Amino acid sequence: MDTHENKTAGQGDGQIKKKEGYWQKGRRDIQKGLGNESFHDTKDTRDRDDILRVGTHNTRGLGAKHSKYDQVLKMECFVNVWEWRKWQLVMLSDVNLGKEGIVEVQGTKGKWTIVYRNKVAIAMNENMRERWRIGGAKVEATVDGRSVKVIIPRHKRSAGLRPVAVYAPTGTKKKHLRNREDFLAQLSTMVGKPSKRALTIIGGDWNAIVSPNIRSEQGCNITGPHA
Repeated sequence: MDTHENKTAGQGDGQIKKKEGYWQKGRRDIQKGLGNESFHDTKDTRDRDDILRVGTHNTRGLGAKHSKYDQVLKMECFVNVWEWRKWQLVMLSDVNLGKEGIVEVQGTKGKWTIVYRNKVAIAMNENMRERWRIGGAKVEATVDGRSVKVIIPRHKRSAGLRPVAVYAPTGTKKKHLRNREDFLAQLSTMVGKPSKRALTIIGGDWNAIVSPNIRSEQGCNITGPHA
C-alpha cells in the first residue's frame, strides 16, 4: 500500500474533517496513556522481557480506498493502541490493503511491519520483524485468502513462533456453511502438526455462529449449544 497515496484519499468528502477528528482525538488519548504507568501492566510484569504479548484486531476494512476515514491516520491509531498494550504480534482481520505485500508504519516506540494477504494480516514490532527476517521472512497463506501465517525462528531462550491470522466467512445457508468447512480444512492443512520447537498462535475474527436461546437441563436459558 502506498501510504502517501492513501493519506490524501477521500479529502474531497465534506465529512472528512469530522471523521478525521474522531481518529485524531483517539490518537491523542492513546499517546497520553503511553506515558502513564496506570495504563500499563503491573510493576511486576511491566519490565519483563520473557512475557510474550499477542493481540488480535478486526480493522474494519483497513486500507479501503473509498473509505470516509483517513486510512493512514487510522493505521497510526492502531499502532498506538498496540504499543499502549505492549503487544509484540497482532493478528489482523478484515483488512483491505491488497492481494499481498508488506507495509511499514512508524510508531512512537519503533517501526511496525504488517504482512498482508487479502483479508488478513500479521503485524510485528521491530524485534519480531528482525527475528522473522533472519529466519528467511517466510509467509504462508491459504487459497481462500482468509488465513495467513508467518514463521519466526527460535531466538536464544525464546521458542519459535508461528502466528496465524484468520478471518472466517459468515452466513448460515448451505453454501455459506460449505465455505466455512473449506476455510477450516485449508486452515488445518496450513497449520499442520504441532511442533515442539515452535508455538502456534491462531487469532482473528472467527465470525462465530450463535444459535437461538435454548433451555438447559438446569432450567436456565443459554445461548447456543456451545455455551
